[in-house]
Amino acid sequence: MFAKTNPIQTINDAVMNISCTYALRLNTSLNMTLHPILGITIIPSSIANGTYSVYMVAYTDNKYLTPLTESDPLYVEDTIYISVFIPDLNANTLNLKVVNLYASPDNSTSLQYYLLQNDCPASGVGSGLLTVNNNGVGIEARFAMKVFQIANSNSVYLYAEVAICIGSCN
Repeated sequence: MFAKTNPIQTINDAVMNISCTYALRLNTSLNMTLHPILGITIIPSSIANGTYSVYMVAYTDNKYLTPLTESDPLYVEDTIYISVFIPDLNANTLNLKVVNLYASPDNSTSLQYYLLQNDCPASGVGSGLLTVNNNGVGIEARFAMKVFQIANSNSVYLYAEVAICIGSCN
């Protein structure tokens, strides 16, 4: 910036470095194929004789109608919808609650990144990745989750620790 060109100058020239910031949005893919697996775990019932089958399914829509498939493209920061449910649970007296939900780069669970911890969205590394839509009321828990990638891994395994409550889970 320079002062007006006059024979008599009453203001010093000023030199300023100016930079501009432009909003830039990039799509980053996971560089891997999603292999969604319908997770089923059989747990013993401490309430009655028998067992319960606990299912975990990932969906593309917030109505939980369209399960993810291998052909669905996913990008970091996309939102997917996770359902954990026990279809044969007596909804009149029992409720399902996901106590902990965590991710691991492999199926050994030696390294755990909590998304939900002790019934609350995690505050550490997984902070902001999970929104609780329904938990502890009925036979199904529902979550909205931002897609993420674990450093140095092409896989993300999700694990849920559940509780079956008689009446309210609060």
